[in-house]
Amino acid sequence: MTKVLEHVATNEMEQQDIEDLKEALSHMRADSPVAVALREMLAGEASIFVAEKDMSPEDAAKVLGVSRPYVRHLIDKRLLKADKKGTHFKISSHDLADYIKRHEQAMAEYAEAATTTQDEQDRRIANAASGLTKQQSAHIADMFADL
Repeated sequence: MTKVLEHVATNEMEQQDIEDLKEALSHMRADSPVAVALREMLAGEASIFVAEKDMSPEDAAKVLGVSRPYVRHLIDKRLLKADKKGTHFKISSHDLADYIKRHEQAMAEYAEAATTTQDEQDRRIANAASGLTKQQSAHIADMFADL
């Protein structure tokens, strides 16, 4: 049976747990993979899950914080690799970690693109507005107020 350490996040930890982790980190090599993972977790940049080699879609759903049918959707769309053993799907912890990494990277790129697009739109609006009279600006503001 797959063992899943349910989404450990700093907001679910007590202050003493956080202090204990910081103390443990002070005794580790800075470049230690465990130290790096713990620092990322404390910064809210990572979650930790422990799994055996293969896990069920139900266990993967717990780790991802989504429903089992959504995990099946990811498998069907080939976004999450899974092996079919008999009538059941099994997902390796490596494949789940790879999906999480790709998903987080895509979300970061999307957020960056959305911010860039918003900044560009703001510049265009500011440039267009600079050529308007006060009366024209007031008229446009009134039109948007009605929406």
